[in-house]
Amino acid sequence: MFYKVKGISKKTGLGTVYCVLRTKTGDRVSETVKTTGVTVNPAHFNTKTGKVSQRDTLYIEKNERIHTVGAGMEAVARDLDWSGIVPTKQTVERGIQQNAELPAVFDAVRAARIRIHEDQRATLLLDIQELEAQLSAKRTTLEKLEIGLGIRAKPLQLSKLIDQYKAMKAAQDVKPGTLKNFTVLNNIVARYDSQALLTDMGLDWFNAFQTHLVKRGVTNKSILEVMGKLKTVFRHYANKHNISTGFLADFVPVKDGAANDVLFLTADQLAELEALDIPAANVGQIDVRRQFLFAVETGLRRSDYQVSESNIKGDELVVITTKTGKVASIPFTQKARQLFADANHNFRLIKETQFNQTLRIICKKLASMQDDVTNYSYVGGATKEETLPRWQWMTSHVARKTYAHNALSRGASATAVAEWLAHKSTAMLDKHYSNRKELARQEAYKVL
Repeated sequence: MFYKVKGISKKTGLGTVYCVLRTKTGDRVSETVKTTGVTVNPAHFNTKTGKVSQRDTLYIEKNERIHTVGAGMEAVARDLDWSGIVPTKQTVERGIQQNAELPAVFDAVRAARIRIHEDQRATLLLDIQELEAQLSAKRTTLEKLEIGLGIRAKPLQLSKLIDQYKAMKAAQDVKPGTLKNFTVLNNIVARYDSQALLTDMGLDWFNAFQTHLVKRGVTNKSILEVMGKLKTVFRHYANKHNISTGFLADFVPVKDGAANDVLFLTADQLAELEALDIPAANVGQIDVRRQFLFAVETGLRRSDYQVSESNIKGDELVVITTKTGKVASIPFTQKARQLFADANHNFRLIKETQFNQTLRIICKKLASMQDDVTNYSYVGGATKEETLPRWQWMTSHVARKTYAHNALSRGASATAVAEWLAHKSTAMLDKHYSNRKELARQEAYKVL
């Protein structure tokens, strides 16, 4: 079916819409044309769809009329085809005339034919339902077989849910470090039970998993981080699948012992590090030392070293931290400015493992870094002790802790230092960044 606008008036610009039914007999094509009685502006009519646009105020009524005429012509053509009569221009026009003259007869014939086809349709629908039921049963059998062969993941498989949770967080533009933590979590869970299901995770499962980590020698601090992230994922999907999380109230996590004295560098150690002669050809060591000393002056994490001149706002260095997304406004010292200038206002990105390895190579050459330092960690209910030369404990984070210690020992408030470090509160500063014994000793000299 297609449409034409004919007899356009020069006075009004309106033409009459005609429905055109095209039929084909052998190689011969014929067209049956019937007026709809609808007049339109040709610019307001689509001859392909037969629709009058909304620019015509009577478009609803006109579209209904055009549809009625077109549907009637198509119905006549179907009636002829069902009766074994070839729908040509002559037979269609005769059928349209007879339909107009004997509407009740044609309606009865059409209704009878529709009932026959509806019966056929109902039978086919029943056949389809039966086939779909058989297909569903076959798919269930195949799924069980593939799960047994390890080809398909089990439903609600924990490792898959952790991946989904990570993908959800990535879509929320979460920091890369957080996403990496969920990758680590998945590796740890897979090592323990790669086929674990969400429905398996009751109190016994959590206790057994935590015991497994303790037996592996994982420190309590790391275990608490792992269990915290695991509980977050479990709660998220348990709530979605109506699985109870009440047992978590009875789960008893391991306890972490008191923190070590925080490792920081004294003024003498920093002076020796800065004075160390490093050959000009050893660009890597020069860059690492310069970046480390810059962090001692600014307290930046290694991931935030890539600052530019646009970050310098008067006497402050303003950085949006990569780990937390928090804005840190840090006093920009003359020493920091000089180190930044020495690097041509650009610190190249060095991977963390490479940075720490190079830093230890440098510090191994310093006489003040040869004393032994003992680190205490806690595994289950036991204390683990490890003693190494100071240089072997050196990482980029020691610079950040040195910055915090220096600021506190010079009288800066904990609130100010936490703000410069882009911490949410002073709790992290007190637990991980302040050497309380050394600060107390310095305070004693001032007071006593």
